[in-house]
Amino acid sequence: MIKTGLAVFFVFLGLAAPASTQEYEEPYQPDGLSNPLLEALAYTSESLGMAETAAAYHSLQVLAKTAALIQSQEEAAEALQNGENETALRLSLQILAQEPEAIDSAEVSDYYAPVYFYLGLAYYNLRLYSFALEAFEQAEKRWQTPPPNLYFSLGMAHYYSRSLEYAQDYLNKVIADPQSSAELKQAAEEQLLLTLRDQSGAYQEGLKAYQEGRFAEAILQLEVALRFLPNSGELHYYLGASQVQVQNFEAARQHFQAVLQLEPNSEIATQAQLTLEVIEKLAQNLPQKPFFGSLLLGSSFDTNVNFGGPTDNTTQLPAGASAAGNLIDSGLLLNLALGYQWLPEWGLRYNLYLQQYLGLGNQQELSLSSADYNLQLHSLSLLNRFALSDSLDLSLTSQADAQWLGGKPFSWGGAARPVLTWYASERLVSRLSFALGGEIFPEFRERDNLNHQLGLEQYIYLWGSKTWLRFGYDWVQVYARDNLLRREIQTQNNFFEVDYRFANSRVAHQIGLGFGFPVGPVLFELGSRMDFIDYTQPDLVSQYLIGIDPLTGLSLPRQELNARSVEKMRADTRLSFYLQMEWPLTKELKLQGRYTRTTNVSNITPVDYSVSRSYLKDVFNLSLRYDF
Repeated sequence: MIKTGLAVFFVFLGLAAPASTQEYEEPYQPDGLSNPLLEALAYTSESLGMAETAAAYHSLQVLAKTAALIQSQEEAAEALQNGENETALRLSLQILAQEPEAIDSAEVSDYYAPVYFYLGLAYYNLRLYSFALEAFEQAEKRWQTPPPNLYFSLGMAHYYSRSLEYAQDYLNKVIADPQSSAELKQAAEEQLLLTLRDQSGAYQEGLKAYQEGRFAEAILQLEVALRFLPNSGELHYYLGASQVQVQNFEAARQHFQAVLQLEPNSEIATQAQLTLEVIEKLAQNLPQKPFFGSLLLGSSFDTNVNFGGPTDNTTQLPAGASAAGNLIDSGLLLNLALGYQWLPEWGLRYNLYLQQYLGLGNQQELSLSSADYNLQLHSLSLLNRFALSDSLDLSLTSQADAQWLGGKPFSWGGAARPVLTWYASERLVSRLSFALGGEIFPEFRERDNLNHQLGLEQYIYLWGSKTWLRFGYDWVQVYARDNLLRREIQTQNNFFEVDYRFANSRVAHQIGLGFGFPVGPVLFELGSRMDFIDYTQPDLVSQYLIGIDPLTGLSLPRQELNARSVEKMRADTRLSFYLQMEWPLTKELKLQGRYTRTTNVSNITPVDYSVSRSYLKDVFNLSLRYDF
């Protein structure tokens, strides 16, 4: 009777009933049950009877399923730790497929809650935030006491699902939960700041304006957002970057320094520190006040005032006269610079430069005087600057010049020069420039010209804003009148006519290199430039003898003196080295010095027409500059 009842019970469970009690010693093992569990079941059936054995079997089966569930949970957790999100997703779904529809046991509910949590994490890592949110919510329902990391995960899922108010609620729960670790609370506080930030319409509008290059508007909106989030390093960073674009460097410094204080070890703090170093260099040449200026007073010493030739290239013609020597002289310098910046994007500049030689090295026998090289230069320029993006800006300088040499008008000129600057990083700054201009020479009309220039500069900042390398290349094209001139020369018995042209049309390739570095408080710059200049019109000198008819006293047809005629394409190579220093004595007063050596080698020699275009020139300048 007992055996018959047990057979019916096992058939109900879907298992084969053993033939006798003796067969329990080597039983059939259903899936999920181990030998010790079946041995316990056999002992129970012998000792208690059918009803008790059925209850015990049910309990043991639940325990077996629970053990399998725990093992699968551990496998899913391990897959998540290894970044195998798809594997964790598959394992979690397999476990949840076995979950009963109605859960009447809190203990069983707690078994399935972590599985939903792992499922949510897998979805979250795959950026399927809506699925992750649903899984986290199911885990919250099943957990009797949800852990704080579940609340944090719910907050993050709501944040990326743009449910910012719900995200704020869950993050506050993490912060208020006494079981939350210090690291988890800190992460929740940082994320809460981002959530509050994103809830601010002013922040969103400010960030959009910044990305579109409307930096003045971005500053207004971001400052409103900063009232609600004064400790947001990100807000301070974007405010500082916007202030840089409108050239308000003092405000930019304050915001970047706030970033360093609030988030000293963050990535944006590193960017802020590098940007601070760059704007220190930029701020040296840009005004911070509407009215500004500087006054420079100094002296100079020049070993070749006249570049090794006469003031007028024709005074040595015809050939045979001796070439002029160098004029060595000292002089006084004055430079007055004034400016007005009425908007961050608009400014006006005026510059007056005077160089007065003392006349110590005049050569009276050759009628050469350094006073003929006294220079007076007036320059007026309008500056426009347009920020195209946070790393790209465009500036346009429109300039007019008037130059007097030796007290006489020498030239008038004008040019427009757009410059595109790309801040590739805080250590790499590139500039592309183009210039289009023209010059008029009242006394030397053959020099009147149109010209254009294309340039490229690359700055590399090494250990801060005061240590840098500069590489530059310029291509210059000059289109001059270069018309043929004529001059008459009379000797005791003869008349001569000289047709000549000293070309000014040229193409120049200029390569420059500079290195700036500090030594204590003194800033030094060492550099060089090499110019390769090819003239596009030949220098031409043709001499003619004009005889006089002894009977009539009239001029005879001129005869060309072929031996004294020259036609030659000029080519120069010019190399310049310079060393300059600036020593700030006070905030406004600076001591400046510069030494320049220039060597020009030309294929035009005195053998051609008495004037050498090759020269060596050394110039020393020492001055005091006062900024106001």
